Amino acid sequence: MKSLFSAFLCLLISGNFGLARAQNRQKTISRPQLERYLSRTLDVQGLSDLIKHPSFLYPGTADRIVSRLSWESPAAPCSIAEIWRGEIRSGRTWARYQKMLALVERLQPAMLLDAVNLWGTWELEEHLNRARHLVMDVKKINPDMVVMGVPNEHVNAGIVGAREIPQYVWDAFDLPNERRSFDCLQMRDSLTQNDCNNGFTAQIKHLETQMYYYWLATTYIRLGCEAISFSAINWTGSPDDYRAEWTGVIHRIRQYADTCAAVRFVLFTGHSATGFYDTSGNLLFDFHIEPLRPTEAPRDPAYPPGPNGGAAVLTAQPLCPTIYGNGLGGLNPNGWRCDRNPGLVYFDNYMDSDPDNPAAAFELWGQPHKARRRKPWACWNPYHLDEISWFALQTKAYRDSFLRYAARRIPELDTNLHLALPAKRGVAAGTDKYTEYTCDKGDHYHPKEWWPADYFALDPDGDLFPEPPRVGNYFFAQPDRMRLPLWGGYGQEGVIREIWGEK
Repeated sequence: MKSLFSAFLCLLISGNFGLARAQNRQKTISRPQLERYLSRTLDVQGLSDLIKHPSFLYPGTADRIVSRLSWESPAAPCSIAEIWRGEIRSGRTWARYQKMLALVERLQPAMLLDAVNLWGTWELEEHLNRARHLVMDVKKINPDMVVMGVPNEHVNAGIVGAREIPQYVWDAFDLPNERRSFDCLQMRDSLTQNDCNNGFTAQIKHLETQMYYYWLATTYIRLGCEAISFSAINWTGSPDDYRAEWTGVIHRIRQYADTCAAVRFVLFTGHSATGFYDTSGNLLFDFHIEPLRPTEAPRDPAYPPGPNGGAAVLTAQPLCPTIYGNGLGGLNPNGWRCDRNPGLVYFDNYMDSDPDNPAAAFELWGQPHKARRRKPWACWNPYHLDEISWFALQTKAYRDSFLRYAARRIPELDTNLHLALPAKRGVAAGTDKYTEYTCDKGDHYHPKEWWPADYFALDPDGDLFPEPPRVGNYFFAQPDRMRLPLWGGYGQEGVIREIWGEK
């Protein structure tokens, strides 16, 4: 019996996951079912990160959801870290989580994009506790709702290196148990590769990385996540270059999901303007996902450029890589064929304003590019802002108008795509967007490599979600941490209801 089991595993490892594999899967969904989830997707990036109670624990349990290290380590007064801790201790973070749950209950989305998301692994144990409770809380609202987990590309060596590799991971790769922890040195090419705060970008070509992603993805599945996004998949090694490695990992995870009672199915995706094929020439992912890629329209008289940018449009430009009309087709992992795989577009929160001249960020912030399309990256950051920062800093009237426009425009560009409507997402991702000011209010300042703010779709509610200050008809744009709160945007709940009500 054991030899037969080993032979079956060898068949899986060989990468022969064609039509027979799709037909043999136990948990699949039809295209109409998949389209239903995609058409009512709400972007709530890092919603699990709001699950931080002043008691350190999830109420009524012994599950620690606030890291001792993040709570007890010293932080400079007036620093973003200290502000965040104050938000937790005062209960404001927990109150925001309750507000977001209420929003989800009112809107009744079918899928929550990037809901379980921790870039890096610095609070891994607490993060997994928060993820479990998020899924439980969401399933109480609606058992049919899909929660997405994101095994991000950035790994903290100190945290992951202390995690023992479980027996089932060794079994999945048909390897003898070495009784050890993950070896982070075997996940990257060199000690200096993408090194940042004791972290690095794991590379999929290494077996240790494949085992790590298998463990983290299956852990999310065991907690009840029914969608998995591998996020910026090219950072870890494109499936075009490492097709066998990605095929083996994802199909092993699918095999695990087939026998996991915590999920009805699992949908896989990763950022790409086209999607990817597996080693059998079939589609690797259940659906495509890629940023929105709005294009500046600075001559639009309805909304001319101002301190926070101006109007933008959605278009399929040949010189600007987008997903519109470019998605691959073929045999979907669920066993049905398509000319183009269904997909999602969302507001991205990553792109520095000018990689060639970071020092000019403050001068360019909110201003149109002088020479559009000259370089590919100019397509990715409207008015020198990342997409969600540009969106969050526009007026409410324009945000409402743009969401209505995008919901109509995307099917015109590609009938296979749907808009993930934004409800929560980190803004100002680039280190050149905001500067953290010290207590002297600006005599000395230093950049910090973390996202200082969140966009929320919730309407302003007293002092819990105050509107940022304005200059005229624009939100205050000068990068002053003493005057810009930790959240921005607001007020899109009504237009989300309106858009979904039209479908």
